[in-house]
Amino acid sequence: RALGENANSTGGALVPEEFANRVIRLVENYGTFAASSVEKVTMSRDTMIVPKRVGGTTAYFVGEGTAVTESEPTYANVQLVAKKLAVGTRMSSEVVEDALISLADAVATEFATSLAYKTDLCGWVGDGTSQYGGINGLVNKINDGTHGAAVLPAAAGGTGFETLTVTDFVKMIGKLPLYARQGAEWYISPAGFAASMARLRYAAGGNTIEQVGGGVSEQFLGFKVNLVHVMDTTLGADSGKIKVLFGNLGLSSIYARRRDFSVRMYDQVYATTDQLLLQGTMRFDIVHHSLGDGSVAGPVIALKTA
Repeated sequence: RALGENANSTGGALVPEEFANRVIRLVENYGTFAASSVEKVTMSRDTMIVPKRVGGTTAYFVGEGTAVTESEPTYANVQLVAKKLAVGTRMSSEVVEDALISLADAVATEFATSLAYKTDLCGWVGDGTSQYGGINGLVNKINDGTHGAAVLPAAAGGTGFETLTVTDFVKMIGKLPLYARQGAEWYISPAGFAASMARLRYAAGGNTIEQVGGGVSEQFLGFKVNLVHVMDTTLGADSGKIKVLFGNLGLSSIYARRRDFSVRMYDQVYATTDQLLLQGTMRFDIVHHSLGDGSVAGPVIALKTA
């Protein structure tokens, strides 16, 4: 009877399993809002006030010896209030000591991903509730009914990504004020990009085999395309939804950081159970302060399905 690996009693107990000191981790990249062209400021206190021009002066024609009609510029304040975002995990001292991988590093990486994901949700699609720290995301705020001039309805029949036309996108460019053209970029979900912009580029006449084989770069109508995972990804008919944003976020929005992402380990909180607490925190605020009104478009234009 020969020894073998198939049973512990005949030799299998002498052959240990190999365990890799790494973790397979397939996670989307988040942090698109913080990485965008949005204006970034650092807060030295928990509250910051940024003055904003609301209106300017008015010029009038006057005759000789006639008093000049006076006018004054108007201003308002944009308030930023640091909000604390936190995540935590409790671990036993044994698992920290005995794990083959650096468990603290692995958990810290998960913290960074979860905080970046939440930041993206707040910046792009937040609805102002406590779930988003009271932050109104760009998609939600531009569609709240008070910024109608910045929302462009797609042409009749354009009820989804697959039925949007080049004309819809060209109209977005045409609607954007000239002062916002420099630095303007597209913002759309990966699924939306493939079903609309990429589809339109492949359908355009004059494509060669080499061009099609080379794939579609993330560029459309001369402007950079940013893929945002948390924006609308619904395919098919989906009426009345904001699908695409185009503009200069550096002129419309502020991302204020009071404290960047940091990780701390506490070994006294759960001392009686010999456990460690790992916490990741950051303090920030996001305000979209300039999106136009009902008659004048701001530095960002939204495309809404018919």
